[in-house]
Amino acid sequence: MNNISDISLDEEYGTICGLTEEEIINYFPDYLDETANKFGMTTEELIKKMKDYYNGFCFDEGGKHRLYNPYSTLRFFFHKRFSNYWIESGTSSMFVEYLKSNKLSAEQFRNFQVSEDFFYNSTEIEKAKPESFLFQTGYLSLRESEKDMLALDYPNTEVLESLSLLVSQYVLEDKGDDFTYCRSDLISGMLDIDHQLVVSALNRLLASIPYDDFSAAAVKNISDNKYAMKPQEWLYRSNIIAFLRGCGVVVVAEMHTNLGRADLVVAHKGKIWVIELKVAYAGENPETKVKSAYRQMITKHYADPFPDAVCIAMAIDDTVRQITHFKFNKRLKKSVAIGCN
Repeated sequence: MNNISDISLDEEYGTICGLTEEEIINYFPDYLDETANKFGMTTEELIKKMKDYYNGFCFDEGGKHRLYNPYSTLRFFFHKRFSNYWIESGTSSMFVEYLKSNKLSAEQFRNFQVSEDFFYNSTEIEKAKPESFLFQTGYLSLRESEKDMLALDYPNTEVLESLSLLVSQYVLEDKGDDFTYCRSDLISGMLDIDHQLVVSALNRLLASIPYDDFSAAAVKNISDNKYAMKPQEWLYRSNIIAFLRGCGVVVVAEMHTNLGRADLVVAHKGKIWVIELKVAYAGENPETKVKSAYRQMITKHYADPFPDAVCIAMAIDDTVRQITHFKFNKRLKKSVAIGCN
């Protein structure tokens, strides 16, 4: 396949490149039952979780059909374990170099708006725009949109985690850091409730972000999605979110900071962290910011759905691009404010 015009988007062929949910139910009933029993859930609950992780590929312009990745689905049934089989299947060095040379981030392609003729512009893959390149390589898929626009987004959790992992790896390694060790610190900090270790891992990431390279993507994404934040804040949040997803933890992110939801809810192996982020710009006091973030968490009851959660507010000092203050508590334990510098 040389260009986008070679792709048929006719609804008639919309199910040719994957497995529909009906096909999985009809042809894999024994696997569904065995796997559901292993997880201690109903078959319906298992399908719902599989849908989030492996479904979502769309190849017809109307967006009618949603397909499962056959490779990942079969691997899942074989191992009976939710895992990132997409990234395990291999990633070419060319793809990684493309991400690096174009300075791509993961969050910039969430709900990415494109025109109706996007799929019919003849473009060689080597010369394609990033959104076209990611669409052709399977990292982005069609989504319904408003009016006369179409939208692209990641088809599912597995693919989003994969691109997040690749971006986080090159961001850290380009600055001489190691993603594996940074991930290890984050996971250990989460599981051991070690706030210092979690903050340290995030600060290593923040120190590696190529801010100037990502600034154009930040401005465009803020404008397209009408976010109430500055480009610096988008950069901090989007890279932290990508790093967390790349580490394989469950992340629920609310980029709209004015809707009364926690910025991040992060979960891994039964441990839940509710995180609120604030940015202190030049002339602003990070300590005041972290107190404001913590007060917001408490007064708006962000952690109420998660009674065993760790609550932590963080203030990023934009002048040094580091988390310099954070304040946390664990259930009813006395909260502690710590200056990290």
